[in-house]
Amino acid sequence: MLDRRGIVGVVLAGGKSSRMGTNKAFLSYNQVPLIDHMQLILRSTGLGRVLISGSVDGYECIPDREKFQGPVKAIEDIMFANADVKGFLFIPVDMPLLYPEILEALLSCPDGGYFEDRPLPIYISAPYKRTNARSIRQMLKELEIKPINMPEPFVPYMKNINTPEEWGEVITA
Repeated sequence: MLDRRGIVGVVLAGGKSSRMGTNKAFLSYNQVPLIDHMQLILRSTGLGRVLISGSVDGYECIPDREKFQGPVKAIEDIMFANADVKGFLFIPVDMPLLYPEILEALLSCPDGGYFEDRPLPIYISAPYKRTNARSIRQMLKELEIKPINMPEPFVPYMKNINTPEEWGEVITA
C-alpha cells in the first residue's frame, strides 16, 4: 500500500475564472468557500500535505511564477520546486463533486495516473521531468503517464464548473 504521507495534494487555483465572472475559489459550496472544500477533499485521502497553486486572497499559496500561463506551467513549477516529494495529486479548484474514493483510484497507480478522457485530476509520481507541453494532455503523453478507465459510478462527479449556469446545476443537484 502506498504511504500517502509522502504525497502532496495540490489545488490548482491560478486561473482567471473569466467565464464564471468571479473567482471560483470563493464560491460557497456546502457553506464553505470552494477552495476550503477542495482542500478538505485532498486531506480526506490521507495525504501528508496540501498546497494551493495560484493566488487566492487570504490563503497561503504557491504563486505561479508567471501568472495565467495555464495549469501545465503551474504543475511543473510545483514539482520542480519540491523535487524531493514522492508524488503529487493535482485537482482543480472547480470540481466540487470529487470525493476521496475517486482520488484513491488514481493513487493506486504507482507510476501516476489520470482518468481516460479527463486530464484532471492527476497523480504524478517521482521522478519528475520537464516537458515542452502546452496542454495537460500533451504533458501526460510526454510524461508517459497512462490513463485508467473511469468506473461508471464516478462519471457524474467529474464535473468541471466554468460558468454560472454549470455552477447552478451543481448546487441545485
